[in-house]
Amino acid sequence: MQYWINLWTVVLAGGIFVFALLAIVVSYGGAFDIYKLLKSISSKRDLSEKPHSDGMQ
Repeated sequence: MQYWINLWTVVLAGGIFVFALLAIVVSYGGAFDIYKLLKSISSKRDLSEKPHSDGMQ
């Protein structure tokens, strides 16, 4: 009986570890994507605010 208790304890601990690891990886990737999105929006806004230098006023 002790074998099954130990087995399911290891399975539960392993599952919690894998879940925590995936949560960290997904959070890091999501934060990086949000950073890229905000940087992209900022650069597009900067380009649209610059006056055009085509010689016409």
